[in-house]
Amino acid sequence: MWIKNKYWHKEGNQKWVFKTKESSLYNIASTKIVRHIKIKSKHHVFDGQEEYWNKRRTMNRTTKTRIDLGMEKQKFRCNVCKGLFKHDSVIELDHIIPQVGGGTDKADSRQVLHRHCHDTKTRTDGSLDQRQHTKKKGLIAKDIKAIHALSVT
Repeated sequence: MWIKNKYWHKEGNQKWVFKTKESSLYNIASTKIVRHIKIKSKHHVFDGQEEYWNKRRTMNRTTKTRIDLGMEKQKFRCNVCKGLFKHDSVIELDHIIPQVGGGTDKADSRQVLHRHCHDTKTRTDGSLDQRQHTKKKGLIAKDIKAIHALSVT
């Protein structure tokens, strides 16, 4: 009887809820059922219907990633080559104006690109040079601080 009194309690409308003073056991019956949408029998991932598969990729997610939102905004096309994203495309998030060049991380200043298009854009927009320059400045600043710390002691 002491076990019943210690661990089994009433919670709301439910009797016999297993719980301690601090927490209760998760009620699996409260988990919502999420049904999946069946793939149409005429479609196959290699059938060339990229639009169908791209829409399917983002349709039932409860939380969409920044890449998913960007793909929907761009109608599943890369902003550099204008090609459709395929099921096996490597997709990367890009800042239209690089952050090292003063760009922001807001949704309207981001785009999604194929990896190879992103590499090409990064090489040509000058953000690599700015990053390397910033790293050099950072190293110089660290060296000056280290020398200053040695001279003070």
